[in-house]
Amino acid sequence: MPVVEHGTSISPHLTPAVATGVDCETPVTGRSEADGWDQCIDGKLIEWGRTPAFFGDEDEIIPPAPEIVSLATKIAGAYREMKFPAPDNVVPDGDGGIVFELSIGTMKEFIHIWDDGNVEYYRTSGTELVERYQLEFV
Repeated sequence: MPVVEHGTSISPHLTPAVATGVDCETPVTGRSEADGWDQCIDGKLIEWGRTPAFFGDEDEIIPPAPEIVSLATKIAGAYREMKFPAPDNVVPDGDGGIVFELSIGTMKEFIHIWDDGNVEYYRTSGTELVERYQLEFV
């Protein structure tokens, strides 16, 4: 399947509950999407912004700059307000960016906030890239 590049929004609303990845021990069944996004914001992003040395020097990871953490927090808040599903994982990309990951069966969706502030959406099915495009956030 060819890569589709266009400016549509993330996938349609999903009805099943998804794990947020913030608390790997407690499932989120019965929680709303807003709760999952709140855990993403409060459990990861705010902590990363508050503790820049969170990743440590030995990890060889370039931590996200405060501006990138702030942008990720704004994006998470916007998706929370639009009632999109919360990500399964929120991870640093290792180069100063942040990635939101959502898995649905063999499909995975990603919102990648690059270290330069560019934001990209991409979706894979198995190992195949299905869709990829830039997102605009101001």
